[in-house]
Amino acid sequence: MSPQKTMLTLLLSSLICSGCYFSSKPPRRFYLASEVDFSKAVYYVPPAKTGKLPTPPQIMVVMPRWTNAVTNPVGGLYDHTVSSISPLQATFFHPNISLPIWESCSHRLRGYGLKVFKDYGDVGNPSLVMKPAKEQNALLLRGTLVKLAHDQQLERVKAPGYEAVRAQIAFDLLDAHGKRIWTKTIDVFSKKTHTAPHDLLQGLGHGLADALIRDGSLVRVLASLTPTTTTQTLEAEQKGGRR
Repeated sequence: MSPQKTMLTLLLSSLICSGCYFSSKPPRRFYLASEVDFSKAVYYVPPAKTGKLPTPPQIMVVMPRWTNAVTNPVGGLYDHTVSSISPLQATFFHPNISLPIWESCSHRLRGYGLKVFKDYGDVGNPSLVMKPAKEQNALLLRGTLVKLAHDQQLERVKAPGYEAVRAQIAFDLLDAHGKRIWTKTIDVFSKKTHTAPHDLLQGLGHGLADALIRDGSLVRVLASLTPTTTTQTLEAEQKGGRR
């Protein structure tokens, strides 16, 4: 075989084996510039206290560590007073940024009265759920950090400086046997001035939890299940009552 044919064969083989045969577009893991106009975002104000739900669901919910799929760098530090053409001063890389957001989101959900437990050692594999949790029909609330943009704008003459972050998280709820019960993608902002004492990522996690509660669909699903009601029993009831 000639060298040209050999190179062509190797190229085609690598394309097919890697799955890059131009079959479909990969998911976009970043925000476009038009999607992160932080100047219009509302400043986050930490609440004094989380109000519990009137009748919070009592089923156990395990929140494994989130999968991080964001594209780095996720943002930068800008100073328009130095240069109006290229105001970017530095870029930000956050390889483990999902961890503090995940922690504050779980704490906030617990404040609403949900029985949420964190799992630092796993990312939501149903086959690793322990027997005591399965006996209580524990659910897995998994999350994937899909997009994230984190920017800082230094103070200008007529505008205050700020730090802001926007994130998109794809949630799915599984039972202990791996059956998907619920799915939702949440997109939230968090913004603060440079002098504000609160943590920006903590605010983002709180905003995610608040958005999940406001949506209502997650709470309704959790309320329909109890520690003694399996998802299979629920499906049978929905199809025509108990048998």
